[in-house]
Amino acid sequence: MQHDYSPYSINQKVQFPLNQDKTYLLSNIIRFLLLQSVISQDVTRENFCFIPDLGKYEGEYTDAKLRKRWGITQEEWELIGSRITDTEADNE
Repeated sequence: MQHDYSPYSINQKVQFPLNQDKTYLLSNIIRFLLLQSVISQDVTRENFCFIPDLGKYEGEYTDAKLRKRWGITQEEWELIGSRITDTEADNE
């Protein structure tokens, strides 16, 4: 069953360029959105229903860029920070 609120079709294949997928998918914001639909360690295609498809993936994606793009408030950012810790990739 597809949900009307999904930004893209679950059956649609989203192609990420090699490095952009890592920076986008490992951002704290995207990890937080994924967490909203995951109830176990099994992550399926359907769990990505809240992850926006940017259409064209260029450059490096940071939380700061995504916060600005989507207008995430300081209060929302603090909520995300309380649920998601930085990845090792962020600390390199």
